[in-house]
Amino acid sequence: MTDSITISSLKFECIIGVLPEERVTLQPVILDLEVAIDLAKAASSERLSDTLDYSEITQKVMQLFHAKKFLLLETAAYQTCGLLLSYKGVKKASVKLSKPLALSGLGVPSIKVTKKKGEA
Repeated sequence: MTDSITISSLKFECIIGVLPEERVTLQPVILDLEVAIDLAKAASSERLSDTLDYSEITQKVMQLFHAKKFLLLETAAYQTCGLLLSYKGVKKASVKLSKPLALSGLGVPSIKVTKKKGEA
């Protein structure tokens, strides 16, 4: 399968990090999401119910980040993959998560996680 839905450069603020100041101060994160899903039925029917609503996915991901207040990018990325894989028809999910201010402008640290349905 080569079909996918992507959401690029999703930007929002949340509590994420292990440093004391990161536990109390909102900071920006940037997410790139990709899910592998068969889009043939949606292409034929033109019904939103036959595909994924990227607006809904965006809201659910942002809710996850605001509810969890993650310590590590790794945990956040794995749980985001789990959320994406819970959607009907999604076979694989990739999440790239970046913290643009973490290195005071010297660089942008990020991680990328890719999981297939059924993987831990």
